[in-house]
Amino acid sequence: MVHDSKDNNVLSFSPKRNGHNPRKIKPPPALNIPPVTMGFAVLLLGIHVVVSLTGYMNPVLESMIFSFLGFTPNALITLEAFSPITLITYALFHASWLHVGMNILMLAAFGAGVEKGFGKKSYLLIFWGSCVIAALVHFAIDPHSTIPIVGASGGISGLFGAALLLLREQGTPMKLMPLILVWVGISALFGFMGAPDGSSIAWVAHIGGFLGGLAITQYLRR
Repeated sequence: MVHDSKDNNVLSFSPKRNGHNPRKIKPPPALNIPPVTMGFAVLLLGIHVVVSLTGYMNPVLESMIFSFLGFTPNALITLEAFSPITLITYALFHASWLHVGMNILMLAAFGAGVEKGFGKKSYLLIFWGSCVIAALVHFAIDPHSTIPIVGASGGISGLFGAALLLLREQGTPMKLMPLILVWVGISALFGFMGAPDGSSIAWVAHIGGFLGGLAITQYLRR
């Protein structure tokens, strides 16, 4: 603080001359993604990179990874090569770069808001619970399928359901039933059309994960 000798009633301020600049306000980060969501995104991408490199060097080994760690409905009936852990591990693997890329984008879009709004523990319960429900609904519709399913879409669909409930809690006027019907219709449409890269879509699992996310979130918010 410096006193102005010309006017005893005026005070002026000057920066310190000790080499330190005034503290600057940092701008917000360009990607404001919370830690659990970011960690999931990095994990899914990293696993896909490893599996893709494995497939490039040894396609048979890649096929074995999907067979043993993907969820195969028929294995649950015969109990051959079935492990309960596949109800979780199937969500960590993806069939293509387009598949993992789209899921990471959706994870960032829906997961970030849910993690910030409901907290980390609820986020994890909603995501993994929706993954399990998605797999079981897929099993209920097609129990004799011998094709393993992979992908985090069921859990991400559950996060979308949680995000809708979060918006409603925050005062956004909406009716859930029309949105549920729209989601079911879109999921079924994509299921019949297939993915742009030609792979099939387990659309029933998407619907199961979405409804599971709604149910789990409702239960946690009581």
